[in-house]
Amino acid sequence: RCEAEAAAAAAALAVEVPQTSVMCQLTLPPSRGIALPQVVGQVQVWRQEDSLHCLVLVDEQEYTEDEHEDLIIPIGGISAVDVKVEGPSVILTLSPPLAPTGFAVDFMAEGHRISMVSLSPSPQELRSLLATLMSWLGHLTVHGPRSLGLVPRPVKEPFALRFQGTVLEERDVDLLEDEQWFND
Repeated sequence: RCEAEAAAAAAALAVEVPQTSVMCQLTLPPSRGIALPQVVGQVQVWRQEDSLHCLVLVDEQEYTEDEHEDLIIPIGGISAVDVKVEGPSVILTLSPPLAPTGFAVDFMAEGHRISMVSLSPSPQELRSLLATLMSWLGHLTVHGPRSLGLVPRPVKEPFALRFQGTVLEERDVDLLEDEQWFND
């Protein structure tokens, strides 16, 4: 029965028509001494050549068209896409981490880079966002729950790097990849 539901969800997602742009809430990683992710607000996202452009909406209808205000994410820099039903949210992992551009400069401390962005559509817009991202990011597998017709992410076994008495746990390695400090 679960297999049939997953197949039906995958079929429904496959027939969803990709959009030229999507609107959703954007969240950036913690920075500037803030411990929690930073909610930027509603953004319009579209693909332009080999990049995704994100523009903050001033209100639901108006937005500025100053290209210098866009957060520009090179498609080749997106290394993973994970979907969480809670929220719902779609997390784009960036590797290497991206130097902030446009409005993101105001949210990130100097020298900090953006290692992930979270796109949170309304629940009824999730399938449309997924279909659109899948068409824009065809080189990646979108991981998420089978109930949405997606491929679950393989379970990783915990690991530790050891060298001359120093041990780095997986969390420490993640912080180093994100160019953040961790306590010894």
